[in-house]
Amino acid sequence: MRGMLARFRHRVTEREQAIVQALEGAGKTLPELVARRFLYPPGYHELFVDDVERKTLREHLKLLLREGRVREEDGRYRLTGRAQAPARSLVT
Repeated sequence: MRGMLARFRHRVTEREQAIVQALEGAGKTLPELVARRFLYPPGYHELFVDDVERKTLREHLKLLLREGRVREEDGRYRLTGRAQAPARSLVT
């Protein structure tokens, strides 16, 4: 069980790092991030994919906003300069 949780935590951290990298520069809108695909491979098209990507991205962005690592301006998410993730638990 611990191994499975460790792999899950590692995958969540990798995804968060990919989202942070995608926000470098001019930032991105939620639709731009959804189109980038963080959960499913690019080109994978099923009816549910955009909704799942959107929901997952919103959760990651909420956490990044709460930590002060990202800000939202005019529908664009941008890095604040606090790129380092604080130590945290996946269980809140």
